[in-house]
Amino acid sequence: MPDAKVELLAKVICIGSAVADTIFGLENLPSGGGKNRAHTVLETGGGLSANASVAISLLGGEAVLWSRVGDDATGNRIVEDVAGYGVDVSGIQHATGMRSPISSVCIGADGERQVVSYLHPQLFDPPHRLPLETLPSARAVLADVRWPDGGTAALAEARKRGIPAVLDYERVATAHHRRIGMLKQATHVLFSADGLEFLSDTADIGAGLEFASRMTDAWVGVTCGEDGMHWLQDGVVKSMPSFEVDAVDTLGAGDLFHGAFALALAEAQSVESALRFASAASALKCTRFGGRLGFPTRAEVEDMLASLSRDAA
Repeated sequence: MPDAKVELLAKVICIGSAVADTIFGLENLPSGGGKNRAHTVLETGGGLSANASVAISLLGGEAVLWSRVGDDATGNRIVEDVAGYGVDVSGIQHATGMRSPISSVCIGADGERQVVSYLHPQLFDPPHRLPLETLPSARAVLADVRWPDGGTAALAEARKRGIPAVLDYERVATAHHRRIGMLKQATHVLFSADGLEFLSDTADIGAGLEFASRMTDAWVGVTCGEDGMHWLQDGVVKSMPSFEVDAVDTLGAGDLFHGAFALALAEAQSVESALRFASAASALKCTRFGGRLGFPTRAEVEDMLASLSRDAA
C-alpha cells in the first residue's frame, strides 16, 4: 500500500449526480397504500457521485465533484453539504429554471431500503461546459451514468492521460447508446448487480461479465452486496467475499464502494487491494444508519483491515 503522503495527495474527480435525501427509519418497509409512521428522520445529501466524493474526502483523498443542480434553495443546500466534507465543489453548475434532484428514502430494520426520487429530465442535457483543463492534476476520474455526455468526456480525457477512468454502472433510464459511449471510454467498469443484469439481460454473473467485456476493453467487475464481488481476469471469473456485518442501513454503501475503489486505484493499489479496501469501507458504513452520515474515515477502515489481518494470523 502507498505511504500516507501519496494517499493524501491522491486527487479524484467525480462526475454525476448530487441529491438531497430525506431518510425515514421504519420497523418495516411500506407495502401498498396507507399511512406509515417513522421512528426517526434525517435530512442529508445523496447522489452517486456526490456520495463518492464525500467518501473519498473522508478516506484521505482530495475529492472534486462535477455535477449539476437546480437554481433553487435545495441546490444550494446540496452544494453546501458536500463542501462541508472538504470536497471541491467549484465544478458544480446551477441549471437555470430547474428543480434540484431530491429523494425520499425509507429504511427498514433489516437495513434494506425503498427510494422514491425526482430528477429533472433535462438537468444533464447539453449545453454545458466541463473544466477538463483541470483534469491533468487528477490521479483518477469516477463517473456515474446519470450524466452520460459529461461522464463520457471526462472518462475519455482520463483515458487519454493514462489515469484510471472508473465508471459506476447502475440501472437507470438513460438512453442505451449514451451509456455505451461511457463503457467504451472507461478503463474500469464496476457494475451493480442489477446494472449488469440490465445491460446483459441475464442474471448469471459470469455470462453478464463476459457480455460486458465484449462491449469494452475495460476491466469489468460487479458488486453483489452480501454475496461479495466478482470480476473477469484473463477471461476467468474471480470472486472475493464481502465482510460479514450486522447491516442496519445499506443506503450509500454502493456509492461509497465506488469512491473507495477509485481512490485506491489513484493511489496505485492493485485491483484486488482496491476491492478489499472498498469492501471494508462499505461494510463499516452498513453498520451505521443515515446514508452518508455513516461513512467511515480512513483510520476506521485501516483499523478494521488490521484487526481482520491479526485475527487471520
